[in-house]
Amino acid sequence: MGSASTVVQEMLDAFGKRDFSRLRELCHPEYTSITGDGAERRGADVAVELAEMFTNAFPDLSFDVRGRYEQGGVVVTELTFRGTHLADFRDIPATGRKIEVCSCNVVEVRDGKIYRERDYYDMLTVLHQLGVPAG
Repeated sequence: MGSASTVVQEMLDAFGKRDFSRLRELCHPEYTSITGDGAERRGADVAVELAEMFTNAFPDLSFDVRGRYEQGGVVVTELTFRGTHLADFRDIPATGRKIEVCSCNVVEVRDGKIYRERDYYDMLTVLHQLGVPAG
């Protein structure tokens, strides 16, 4: 397989096409996801579950890559996500509201596969855009 950036682009392409079987194939056997709250979850099914959670809640979810940086098998990608909230998202019923949020995705590639993935985004901004009161 190609460079780490190529693997990350394949991951984003699979996500964009909702090709979750391809996403699963791209995950290393020891795949670990670390979410913004610091929770660590392991296994390729986790990557698929997270992707499905977002694409189910925001069926028109799309993203623009704003920048990508690679160093020694680690790829940092800056993205802007946009979508309309049409189904439950983290116990929040559909609001019909649109979101636009910046995100940073940090992926470590080993053996041509996604070994570790960290996603950073401002959940407070998402909640505000959905009209959910902070508290």
